Amino acid sequence: MQRTISGCRKSDSSARDGFSILEVAISILLMAVVATTTLRVSVSMWHASNQWLQVLETDAMSANLQRALAQDVHGAASVQVVYGQLVLSTLGGTVYRYALNANQQFVRIRNGGGTAVIAEGISSVSVRTGTGTVEFHVVFRSGLEEIFTYAMLVGGSS
Repeated sequence: MQRTISGCRKSDSSARDGFSILEVAISILLMAVVATTTLRVSVSMWHASNQWLQVLETDAMSANLQRALAQDVHGAASVQVVYGQLVLSTLGGTVYRYALNANQQFVRIRNGGGTAVIAEGISSVSVRTGTGTVEFHVVFRSGLEEIFTYAMLVGGSS
């Protein structure tokens, strides 16, 4: 039974007002499911983006390493491997030693002073010389393995 007072409806006291405890519990449960799903998707996307950034960083390091080694080896008067490290002499008489340091950085060390970091995040480097060629086998911390082979355009292997 409803009565109208000046255009407004008023229900009887027997009709219920608000939500039942069951409706509230179901809405909280649904919101928890949506929040959990959103969180899991966000965390998965964050992990995927971090892995993608690591791949890009490794590719950038690899490209820089290849560029630097190609320029140096192509212009070398002589190269030799001493204790697993490449020793390169230029036509001007400057001698460089290439080594992997304790911080997993591949560095170029100039005799008489001066060190340059060529690449970071490298687990191991092995060098072999052939007749007029130098081969590098590089393993990055990310697991990427690459082999670079460069020809000496000026000199030859010692």
